[in-house]
Amino acid sequence: MSQVVKAFVGIFFITMFTMLGAGIVGAQLESAYARDYKESVIAEIENSDLSQQVIDSCIAQAKKDGYDLTVQVYKKKEGKTAEVCLSYEYRIGFLNYLSKHEIWGYAV
Repeated sequence: MSQVVKAFVGIFFITMFTMLGAGIVGAQLESAYARDYKESVIAEIENSDLSQQVIDSCIAQAKKDGYDLTVQVYKKKEGKTAEVCLSYEYRIGFLNYLSKHEIWGYAV
């Protein structure tokens, strides 16, 4: 009888750790997708020479894709620079954990 209990406890812990690991891997993949998304937005803004129309379309597209994008353009004597902030949700479903993360970058 104790062998059966030990087997079920072992299976329970293996299942729990598998679900936790899958949740963590999924959250890290979402972080990687967000970093790639931010880099593509920065490249698009830089290629347009910091055009306000392109910045507005990037913000609208980010909202459709589930991200919150803010872009602040600074004008200096040397030229323009844009500060890009991409906010996304970091979620581990198994633990019911949700937090908001931000990634910052600059377009020159």
